Amino acid sequence: MKNMENKKMMTILKVVAIICALTIFIEICYVVYHKNKIDKNTTYYDGLNSIVKIEDGYLGAGSSDFKHSKKNSYTKVGENGKLVKYDNDGKIIWEKKYENEFGNGFYQAIEVSDGYLALGLMIKDEKQKEEDEHDALMVKYDKEGNIVFEKTFNTLGNAVFKNAIEVDDGYLVVGQSIYAPMVLGNDDQGGAVLIKYDKEGNEIWKSFYAGTKSGIFHDLVIVDNAIYAVGKDAANTGILVKYDLNGNREWIKNYSFTDSIGFSSIALTEDHQLIVSGSRKKNDEDKNDYKNMPLLVKYDLNGKILWSRTYENTVDMGRFHKVVVEGDSYILVGHVAIKDEEKSTDTTNVFRYNGIIGKYKSNGDLEYTHEFGGSMDDYFTDILVEEDDYLVVGYSNSKDKDLAKSKQKNGKDFFTKWVRYAKDGVLKQVK
Repeated sequence: MKNMENKKMMTILKVVAIICALTIFIEICYVVYHKNKIDKNTTYYDGLNSIVKIEDGYLGAGSSDFKHSKKNSYTKVGENGKLVKYDNDGKIIWEKKYENEFGNGFYQAIEVSDGYLALGLMIKDEKQKEEDEHDALMVKYDKEGNIVFEKTFNTLGNAVFKNAIEVDDGYLVVGQSIYAPMVLGNDDQGGAVLIKYDKEGNEIWKSFYAGTKSGIFHDLVIVDNAIYAVGKDAANTGILVKYDLNGNREWIKNYSFTDSIGFSSIALTEDHQLIVSGSRKKNDEDKNDYKNMPLLVKYDLNGKILWSRTYENTVDMGRFHKVVVEGDSYILVGHVAIKDEEKSTDTTNVFRYNGIIGKYKSNGDLEYTHEFGGSMDDYFTDILVEEDDYLVVGYSNSKDKDLAKSKQKNGKDFFTKWVRYAKDGVLKQVK
Protein backbone atom coordinates (compact mmCIF):
# COMPACT_ATOMS: atom_id res chain seq x y z
CA MET A 1 0.00 0.00 0.00
CA LYS A 2 2.79 2.35 0.93
CA ASN A 3 4.64 1.60 -2.32
CA MET A 4 1.51 2.42 -4.32
CA GLU A 5 1.16 5.77 -2.50
CA ASN A 6 4.82 6.53 -3.22
CA LYS A 7 4.38 5.72 -6.93
CA LYS A 8 1.27 7.91 -7.03
CA MET A 9 3.16 10.76 -5.41
CA MET A 10 6.06 10.36 -7.85
CA THR A 11 3.63 10.45 -10.77
CA ILE A 12 2.05 13.63 -9.43
CA LEU A 13 5.48 15.22 -8.97
CA LYS A 14 6.47 14.27 -12.53
CA VAL A 15 3.26 15.82 -13.87
CA VAL A 16 3.88 18.99 -11.84
CA ALA A 17 7.49 19.13 -13.09
CA ILE A 18 6.35 18.72 -16.70
CA ILE A 19 3.72 21.46 -16.27
CA CYS A 20 6.32 23.80 -14.72
CA ALA A 21 8.78 23.06 -17.52
CA LEU A 22 6.10 23.71 -20.14
CA THR A 23 5.13 26.95 -18.38
CA ILE A 24 8.75 28.13 -18.32
CA PHE A 25 9.18 27.13 -21.97
CA ILE A 26 6.02 29.03 -22.98
CA GLU A 27 7.19 32.10 -21.04
CA ILE A 28 10.60 31.96 -22.74
CA CYS A 29 8.94 31.61 -26.13
CA TYR A 30 6.70 34.59 -25.35
CA VAL A 31 9.68 36.71 -24.28
CA VAL A 32 11.57 35.76 -27.47
CA TYR A 33 8.46 36.39 -29.58
CA HIS A 34 7.85 39.74 -27.89
CA LYS A 35 11.48 40.75 -28.32
CA ASN A 36 11.47 39.74 -31.98
CA LYS A 37 8.25 41.66 -32.51
CA ILE A 38 9.80 44.78 -30.96
CA ASP A 39 12.95 44.32 -33.06
CA LYS A 40 10.89 43.89 -36.21
CA ASN A 41 8.98 47.12 -35.61
CA THR A 42 11.85 49.20 -34.23
CA THR A 43 14.53 50.92 -36.25
CA TYR A 44 17.93 50.88 -34.58
CA TYR A 45 20.54 53.47 -35.44
CA ASP A 46 24.30 53.79 -35.71
CA GLY A 47 26.05 56.50 -37.75
CA LEU A 48 29.07 58.76 -38.09
CA ASN A 49 28.77 62.53 -38.39
CA SER A 50 32.49 63.22 -38.73
CA ILE A 51 35.82 61.56 -39.52
CA VAL A 52 39.35 62.95 -39.07
CA LYS A 53 42.76 61.47 -39.86
CA ILE A 54 44.99 61.01 -36.84
CA GLU A 55 48.59 59.83 -36.63
CA ASP A 56 47.87 56.13 -36.20
CA GLY A 57 44.45 55.81 -37.83
CA TYR A 58 41.13 57.63 -37.88
CA LEU A 59 38.81 59.23 -35.33
CA GLY A 60 35.06 59.09 -35.90
CA ALA A 61 32.21 60.72 -33.98
CA GLY A 62 28.46 60.23 -34.14
CA SER A 63 25.67 58.56 -32.24
CA SER A 64 24.27 55.08 -31.76
CA ASP A 65 21.91 52.96 -29.71
CA PHE A 66 24.69 50.31 -29.85
CA LYS A 67 22.21 47.55 -30.66
CA HIS A 68 24.68 46.00 -33.11
CA SER A 69 27.86 47.07 -31.35
CA LYS A 70 30.50 44.53 -30.37
CA LYS A 71 32.13 46.99 -27.97
CA ASN A 72 29.24 48.47 -25.95
CA SER A 73 25.90 47.37 -24.53
CA TYR A 74 22.57 48.27 -26.13
CA THR A 75 21.17 51.65 -25.07
CA LYS A 76 17.43 51.10 -24.70
CA VAL A 77 16.46 54.75 -24.07
CA GLY A 78 17.66 56.03 -27.45
CA GLU A 79 20.94 57.21 -28.90
CA ASN A 80 24.15 58.07 -27.08
CA GLY A 81 27.24 59.79 -28.42
CA LYS A 82 30.05 57.58 -29.70
CA LEU A 83 33.72 58.29 -30.24
CA VAL A 84 35.54 55.65 -32.28
CA LYS A 85 39.21 55.11 -32.99
CA TYR A 86 40.02 53.07 -36.12
CA ASP A 87 43.33 51.72 -37.36
CA ASN A 88 44.56 52.58 -40.85
CA ASP A 89 42.54 49.70 -42.31
CA GLY A 90 39.30 50.88 -40.72
CA LYS A 91 39.24 48.25 -37.94
CA ILE A 92 37.84 49.51 -34.64
CA ILE A 93 40.52 49.87 -31.95
CA TRP A 94 38.15 51.23 -29.34
CA GLU A 95 34.61 52.61 -29.23
CA LYS A 96 33.58 54.91 -26.37
CA LYS A 97 29.93 55.43 -25.49
CA TYR A 98 29.10 58.74 -23.80
CA GLU A 99 26.29 57.44 -21.68
CA ASN A 100 23.57 59.22 -19.75
CA GLU A 101 20.01 58.32 -18.91
CA PHE A 102 18.14 60.53 -21.35
CA GLY A 103 20.21 60.59 -24.54
CA ASN A 104 22.97 62.57 -26.28
CA GLY A 105 25.03 62.63 -29.46
CA PHE A 106 28.22 63.95 -31.07
CA TYR A 107 28.25 66.03 -34.27
CA GLN A 108 32.00 66.49 -34.50
CA ALA A 109 35.26 65.37 -32.92
CA ILE A 110 38.68 66.93 -33.52
CA GLU A 111 42.19 65.92 -32.55
CA VAL A 112 43.87 68.41 -30.19
CA SER A 113 47.43 68.56 -28.91
CA ASP A 114 46.84 66.25 -25.94
CA GLY A 115 43.76 64.26 -26.92
CA TYR A 116 40.40 64.66 -28.61
CA LEU A 117 37.50 67.08 -28.30
CA ALA A 118 33.94 65.89 -29.02
CA LEU A 119 31.06 68.33 -29.57
CA GLY A 120 27.31 67.70 -29.50
CA LEU A 121 24.27 67.83 -27.25
CA MET A 122 22.88 66.15 -24.15
CA ILE A 123 19.44 65.77 -22.55
CA LYS A 124 20.40 65.97 -18.89
CA ASP A 125 17.12 65.33 -17.05
CA GLU A 126 13.49 64.26 -17.34
CA LYS A 127 12.23 67.84 -17.54
CA GLN A 128 14.40 68.57 -20.57
CA LYS A 129 13.22 65.38 -22.20
CA GLU A 130 9.56 66.24 -21.65
CA GLU A 131 10.01 69.80 -22.94
CA ASP A 132 12.15 68.76 -25.94
CA GLU A 133 15.21 70.62 -24.67
CA HIS A 134 18.91 69.83 -24.53
CA ASP A 135 22.25 71.31 -23.46
CA ALA A 136 25.31 71.85 -25.64
CA LEU A 137 27.99 69.30 -24.78
CA MET A 138 31.80 69.37 -25.01
CA VAL A 139 33.81 66.35 -23.86
CA LYS A 140 37.62 66.22 -23.69
CA TYR A 141 39.21 62.76 -24.07
CA ASP A 142 42.82 61.65 -23.72
CA LYS A 143 44.53 59.62 -26.45
CA GLU A 144 43.24 56.34 -24.98
CA GLY A 145 39.63 57.55 -25.00
CA ASN A 146 39.34 58.32 -21.28
CA ILE A 147 37.28 61.39 -20.35
CA VAL A 148 39.39 64.31 -19.10
CA PHE A 149 36.53 66.78 -18.57
CA GLU A 150 32.91 67.37 -19.57
CA LYS A 151 31.28 70.77 -20.09
CA THR A 152 27.68 71.69 -20.84
CA PHE A 153 26.34 75.05 -22.01
CA ASN A 154 22.87 76.58 -22.16
CA THR A 155 21.54 80.11 -21.79
CA LEU A 156 17.93 79.92 -23.01
CA GLY A 157 16.75 76.32 -22.88
CA ASN A 158 17.92 74.58 -26.04
CA ALA A 159 21.60 74.41 -26.99
CA VAL A 160 24.06 72.43 -29.12
CA PHE A 161 27.74 72.55 -30.13
CA LYS A 162 28.54 71.76 -33.77
CA ASN A 163 32.30 72.23 -34.27
CA ALA A 164 35.54 73.55 -32.78
CA ILE A 165 39.10 74.65 -33.60
CA GLU A 166 42.10 74.43 -31.28
CA VAL A 167 44.12 77.65 -30.85
CA ASP A 168 47.31 78.26 -28.86
CA ASP A 169 45.54 79.06 -25.60
CA GLY A 170 42.29 77.12 -25.91
CA TYR A 171 39.40 76.14 -28.15
CA LEU A 172 36.98 78.11 -30.32
CA VAL A 173 33.57 76.42 -30.34
CA VAL A 174 30.44 77.19 -32.41
CA GLY A 175 26.82 76.20 -31.98
CA GLN A 176 23.61 77.70 -30.68
CA SER A 177 21.52 78.44 -27.61
CA ILE A 178 17.88 79.29 -28.34
CA TYR A 179 14.47 79.20 -26.73
CA ALA A 180 12.74 75.84 -26.58
CA PRO A 181 9.74 75.24 -28.90
CA MET A 182 6.65 77.30 -27.98
CA VAL A 183 8.69 79.64 -25.74
CA LEU A 184 8.61 83.33 -26.68
CA GLY A 185 11.14 85.99 -25.84
CA ASN A 186 14.05 88.11 -27.02
CA ASP A 187 17.34 87.83 -25.15
CA ASP A 188 20.78 89.06 -26.17
CA GLN A 189 22.26 85.90 -24.65
CA GLY A 190 20.98 83.60 -27.34
CA GLY A 191 21.12 82.57 -30.98
CA ALA A 192 24.17 81.40 -32.94
CA VAL A 193 27.09 81.37 -30.52
CA LEU A 194 30.88 81.52 -30.76
CA ILE A 195 32.68 80.66 -27.49
CA LYS A 196 36.33 80.60 -26.49
CA TYR A 197 37.40 78.13 -23.81
CA ASP A 198 40.81 77.64 -22.24
CA LYS A 199 42.54 74.25 -22.32
CA GLU A 200 40.82 73.20 -19.07
CA GLY A 201 37.36 73.94 -20.47
CA ASN A 202 36.79 77.26 -18.68
CA GLU A 203 34.84 79.87 -20.65
CA ILE A 204 36.89 82.96 -21.60
CA TRP A 205 34.36 84.85 -23.75
CA LYS A 206 31.27 84.30 -25.90
CA SER A 207 29.46 86.15 -28.68
CA PHE A 208 25.87 85.69 -29.88
CA TYR A 209 24.13 86.54 -33.15
CA ALA A 210 21.18 85.67 -35.39
CA GLY A 211 18.07 85.35 -33.26
CA THR A 212 16.89 83.41 -30.24
CA LYS A 213 14.52 81.05 -32.06
CA SER A 214 16.68 79.48 -34.76
CA GLY A 215 20.10 81.14 -35.14
CA ILE A 216 23.02 78.70 -35.32
CA PHE A 217 26.67 78.40 -36.35
CA HIS A 218 27.63 75.05 -37.88
CA ASP A 219 31.29 75.54 -38.80
CA LEU A 220 34.24 77.93 -38.60
CA VAL A 221 37.70 78.60 -39.99
CA ILE A 222 40.56 80.93 -39.00
CA VAL A 223 42.19 82.98 -41.77
CA ASP A 224 44.64 85.89 -41.36
CA ASN A 225 43.93 86.38 -37.64
CA ALA A 226 40.17 86.41 -38.21
CA ILE A 227 37.39 83.92 -37.48
CA TYR A 228 34.81 83.16 -40.17
CA ALA A 229 31.69 81.30 -39.00
CA VAL A 230 28.77 79.99 -41.08
CA GLY A 231 25.22 78.97 -40.25
CA LYS A 232 21.81 80.62 -40.46
CA ASP A 233 19.86 83.48 -38.88
CA ALA A 234 16.35 83.75 -37.49
CA ALA A 235 14.86 84.11 -40.97
CA ASN A 236 16.38 80.83 -42.20
CA THR A 237 18.92 82.78 -44.24
CA GLY A 238 22.45 81.50 -44.66
CA ILE A 239 25.04 83.66 -42.89
CA LEU A 240 28.79 84.24 -43.11
CA VAL A 241 30.07 86.22 -40.11
CA LYS A 242 33.57 87.59 -39.52
CA TYR A 243 35.03 88.04 -36.01
CA ASP A 244 38.40 89.12 -34.71
CA LEU A 245 40.26 86.71 -32.43
CA ASN A 246 38.71 88.33 -29.34
CA GLY A 247 35.17 87.58 -30.46
CA ASN A 248 34.29 91.06 -31.72
CA ARG A 249 31.97 90.86 -34.71
CA GLU A 250 33.26 92.78 -37.75
CA TRP A 251 30.59 92.10 -40.40
CA ILE A 252 27.73 89.80 -41.46
CA LYS A 253 26.87 88.60 -44.96
CA ASN A 254 23.46 87.06 -45.65
CA TYR A 255 22.64 84.59 -48.40
CA SER A 256 18.88 84.54 -48.94
CA PHE A 257 16.71 81.53 -49.66
CA THR A 258 18.77 78.82 -48.03
CA ASP A 259 16.93 75.98 -46.31
CA SER A 260 16.24 75.71 -42.56
CA ILE A 261 19.83 74.55 -41.91
CA GLY A 262 21.60 77.32 -43.83
CA PHE A 263 25.34 77.08 -44.48
CA SER A 264 26.77 73.89 -42.98
CA SER A 265 30.48 73.92 -43.87
CA ILE A 266 33.32 76.33 -44.70
CA ALA A 267 36.93 75.88 -45.90
CA LEU A 268 39.87 78.02 -47.03
CA THR A 269 40.72 77.61 -50.71
CA GLU A 270 44.14 77.38 -52.35
CA ASP A 271 43.73 80.89 -53.80
CA HIS A 272 43.01 82.27 -50.30
CA GLN A 273 39.24 82.60 -50.61
CA LEU A 274 36.35 80.94 -48.76
CA ILE A 275 34.20 78.06 -50.03
CA VAL A 276 30.86 77.36 -48.32
CA SER A 277 28.34 74.52 -48.68
CA GLY A 278 24.64 74.23 -47.93
CA SER A 279 21.27 74.08 -49.68
CA ARG A 280 19.29 76.68 -51.62
CA LYS A 281 15.58 77.00 -52.33
CA LYS A 282 14.77 76.17 -55.92
CA ASN A 283 12.70 79.32 -56.53
CA ASP A 284 13.98 82.61 -55.16
CA GLU A 285 10.56 84.08 -55.90
CA ASP A 286 8.74 81.43 -53.92
CA LYS A 287 9.90 81.39 -50.31
CA ASN A 288 7.38 78.64 -49.51
CA ASP A 289 8.85 76.24 -52.07
CA TYR A 290 9.93 73.15 -50.09
CA LYS A 291 12.42 72.04 -52.72
CA ASN A 292 16.05 72.77 -51.88
CA MET A 293 19.07 72.06 -54.08
CA PRO A 294 22.65 71.30 -52.92
CA LEU A 295 24.55 74.60 -52.86
CA LEU A 296 28.16 75.76 -53.18
CA VAL A 297 29.19 79.42 -52.76
CA LYS A 298 32.64 81.01 -53.10
CA TYR A 299 33.43 84.23 -51.21
CA ASP A 300 36.46 86.48 -50.97
CA LEU A 301 37.73 87.37 -47.49
CA ASN A 302 35.63 90.57 -47.49
CA GLY A 303 32.42 88.56 -47.87
CA LYS A 304 31.87 89.30 -51.55
CA ILE A 305 30.27 86.46 -53.51
CA LEU A 306 32.55 85.36 -56.36
CA TRP A 307 30.18 82.70 -57.68
CA SER A 308 27.34 80.42 -56.58
CA ARG A 309 26.40 76.95 -57.90
CA THR A 310 23.53 74.54 -57.28
CA TYR A 311 23.28 70.89 -58.21
CA GLU A 312 19.99 69.83 -59.80
CA ASN A 313 18.89 66.23 -59.63
CA THR A 314 15.59 64.64 -60.67
CA VAL A 315 13.48 66.20 -57.92
CA ASP A 316 15.70 69.15 -56.90
CA MET A 317 15.93 68.22 -53.23
CA GLY A 318 19.08 67.77 -51.17
CA ARG A 319 22.14 69.48 -49.70
CA PHE A 320 25.91 69.55 -49.74
CA HIS A 321 26.74 68.87 -46.10
CA LYS A 322 30.54 69.14 -46.22
CA VAL A 323 33.10 70.76 -48.52
CA VAL A 324 36.85 70.10 -48.48
CA VAL A 325 39.61 71.54 -50.65
CA GLU A 326 41.98 69.49 -52.79
CA GLY A 327 44.38 71.72 -54.71
CA ASP A 328 42.29 73.89 -57.00
CA SER A 329 39.23 71.61 -56.71
CA TYR A 330 36.41 71.37 -54.17
CA ILE A 331 35.08 67.98 -53.07
CA LEU A 332 31.60 67.82 -51.55
CA VAL A 333 29.40 65.20 -49.91
CA GLY A 334 25.76 65.26 -48.85
CA HIS A 335 22.47 63.74 -49.96
CA VAL A 336 19.75 64.14 -52.58
CA ALA A 337 16.14 63.00 -52.64
CA ILE A 338 14.98 60.38 -55.13
CA LYS A 339 11.34 59.72 -55.98
CA ASP A 340 10.39 56.19 -54.95
CA GLU A 341 8.38 55.06 -57.96
CA GLU A 342 7.13 51.90 -56.28
CA LYS A 343 5.73 53.66 -53.22
CA SER A 344 4.53 56.89 -54.88
CA THR A 345 0.96 57.24 -56.11
CA ASP A 346 -0.88 59.60 -58.45
CA THR A 347 -1.62 61.91 -55.50
CA THR A 348 1.32 61.34 -53.13
CA ASN A 349 5.05 61.31 -53.80
CA VAL A 350 7.30 59.22 -51.55
CA PHE A 351 11.02 60.00 -51.48
CA ARG A 352 14.14 58.17 -50.42
CA TYR A 353 17.67 59.59 -50.16
CA ASN A 354 20.97 58.86 -51.87
CA GLY A 355 24.38 59.95 -50.69
CA ILE A 356 26.17 62.20 -53.16
CA ILE A 357 29.81 63.11 -53.84
CA GLY A 358 30.68 65.96 -56.20
CA LYS A 359 33.80 67.68 -57.52
CA TYR A 360 33.95 71.31 -58.70
CA LYS A 361 36.78 73.31 -60.21
CA SER A 362 37.92 76.58 -58.63
CA ASN A 363 35.93 78.58 -61.20
CA GLY A 364 32.71 76.75 -60.29
CA ASP A 365 32.63 74.31 -63.21
CA LEU A 366 31.27 70.90 -62.26
CA GLU A 367 33.64 67.98 -62.96
CA TYR A 368 31.36 65.16 -61.79
CA THR A 369 28.80 63.96 -59.26
CA HIS A 370 28.08 60.42 -58.17
CA GLU A 371 24.94 59.37 -56.33
CA PHE A 372 25.30 56.45 -53.95
CA GLY A 373 22.68 54.16 -52.46
CA GLY A 374 20.05 51.48 -52.71
CA SER A 375 16.31 51.18 -52.33
CA MET A 376 16.24 52.72 -48.83
CA ASP A 377 18.00 55.82 -47.38
CA ASP A 378 21.71 56.62 -47.65
CA TYR A 379 23.45 59.73 -46.27
CA PHE A 380 27.00 61.07 -46.58
CA THR A 381 28.15 63.29 -43.71
CA ASP A 382 31.92 63.80 -44.00
CA ILE A 383 34.88 63.24 -46.32
CA LEU A 384 38.68 62.97 -46.12
CA VAL A 385 41.02 63.59 -49.04
CA GLU A 386 43.68 60.88 -48.91
CA GLU A 387 46.70 60.19 -51.08
CA ASP A 388 45.05 57.67 -53.39
CA ASP A 389 41.31 58.24 -52.94
CA TYR A 390 38.50 59.87 -50.98
CA LEU A 391 37.18 58.37 -47.76
CA VAL A 392 33.49 59.17 -47.21
CA VAL A 393 31.46 58.31 -44.09
CA GLY A 394 27.78 58.40 -43.20
CA TYR A 395 24.97 55.96 -42.50
CA SER A 396 22.52 53.81 -44.44
CA ASN A 397 19.68 51.32 -44.13
CA SER A 398 19.87 50.06 -47.72
CA LYS A 399 21.09 46.53 -48.46
CA ASP A 400 21.00 46.40 -52.26
CA LYS A 401 22.58 48.12 -55.28
CA ASP A 402 25.69 50.00 -54.05
CA LEU A 403 25.30 48.31 -50.64
CA ALA A 404 24.81 44.78 -51.98
CA LYS A 405 28.26 43.51 -50.96
CA SER A 406 28.67 45.50 -47.75
CA LYS A 407 28.46 44.06 -44.27
CA GLN A 408 26.09 45.09 -41.44
CA LYS A 409 22.83 45.53 -43.29
CA ASN A 410 19.30 44.25 -42.83
CA GLY A 411 17.21 46.75 -44.81
CA LYS A 412 15.71 48.32 -41.67
CA ASP A 413 18.33 49.51 -39.21
CA PHE A 414 20.82 52.29 -39.99
CA PHE A 415 24.49 51.30 -39.98
CA THR A 416 27.69 53.35 -40.21
CA LYS A 417 29.14 53.25 -43.70
CA TRP A 418 32.69 53.75 -44.99
CA VAL A 419 32.87 54.39 -48.74
CA ARG A 420 36.00 54.91 -50.82
CA TYR A 421 36.04 56.67 -54.19
CA ALA A 422 38.86 56.94 -56.69
CA LYS A 423 39.91 60.50 -57.51
CA ASP A 424 37.85 60.34 -60.71
CA GLY A 425 34.69 59.59 -58.71
CA VAL A 426 34.54 55.84 -59.41
CA LEU A 427 33.28 53.79 -56.46
CA LYS A 428 36.06 51.57 -55.05
CA GLN A 429 34.94 50.08 -51.75
CA VAL A 430 31.98 49.95 -49.34
CA LYS A 431 32.04 48.63 -45.80
